[in-house]
Amino acid sequence: TPEAVAKYGATSMAAYEALYNFPKPTIAKIQGFCIGAGVILAACADFRISSDRAIYSLPEVQRSIGVIMGLHRVTRLIGVANTKRMAMLGEKFSATEMATMGFLTKVCPGEKLSAEVDILLKKILALPPQAVSLNKQIADFSYAEFLRASQRFELERQYDLNGTADFKEAMQSFFEKRPPRYTGK
Repeated sequence: TPEAVAKYGATSMAAYEALYNFPKPTIAKIQGFCIGAGVILAACADFRISSDRAIYSLPEVQRSIGVIMGLHRVTRLIGVANTKRMAMLGEKFSATEMATMGFLTKVCPGEKLSAEVDILLKKILALPPQAVSLNKQIADFSYAEFLRASQRFELERQYDLNGTADFKEAMQSFFEKRPPRYTGK
């Protein structure tokens, strides 16, 4: 029902917000596939360290779904043009490409991933915790109002999209394991 979708959206948004607003530094350790909500979740972290073998994608468009819950965070990190490539085309990207776009803090060989996360963690822990937290808050402060407006826009527009024939076709074709036939309606 529309009410259930709205409730799910609000609950999911609150979970992403809790991670994003966590007062201490957060690190996303990315090993393999970082797809859809995984990209959004990683974008909520302060630092993103990735295995060189990781693959990134926002494939929601292929099922007539908007990338909601945080596409604005991805845009903030990689810019509008790169976000459009990810969200509008559903393409896959390597860790190296994501680092070049500015999404990743560091890329390393998979066998060194844990060690690289530990190195960053030790650097953070050696610094004064209150100053680190304050600098996190300052870095995010100017973005806060834009963030709230973007979240409302994403949820409202996805709700509208859920009522379209293309959305219904996307879901039906997925469950019937056949290519979708979109009409633009």
